[in-house]
Amino acid sequence: VIGPMDSEIASFVDDCNINLFSIIDLDVVPEFKTRLRELFLLLSKRNDGVKMRQTVLADESFSRLDRETAVLMSEFADIRLPKKNKEGEYNMCKAVEEIKAEGKAEGKAEGKVESIRALMKNLKWSAEKAMESIGIPKSEYPNYMKML
Repeated sequence: VIGPMDSEIASFVDDCNINLFSIIDLDVVPEFKTRLRELFLLLSKRNDGVKMRQTVLADESFSRLDRETAVLMSEFADIRLPKKNKEGEYNMCKAVEEIKAEGKAEGKAEGKVESIRALMKNLKWSAEKAMESIGIPKSEYPNYMKML
């Protein structure tokens, strides 16, 4: 207890030690009898896509996870749950590869948006003319208009 406690609530408060650790701060994740190690490894890298990808691809255990672990990883690290294989296991390596592909696509779209903005500003073109000049299909114009 950190300070004086009101005697009326003292009987309702347990005085026990609780050990906590932050997976984000771990350099080495301890071994567990369950798949907690893989879950903690992935979560400790969730804010760094490159490190997460390296970790998952370097450790074969990520290629054959049970459903519960795969669902937790999917939810906590915001990764799309992959389809299970013939053995009923989940391959998070494929899921992380999808993240990489999505990141590349987002980067390309952002680059196109910057090009559109530059053409509009520097050449005083309309958004449509700028999109046409860099080869964006007309069907995608509404998506890019939202990003401008």
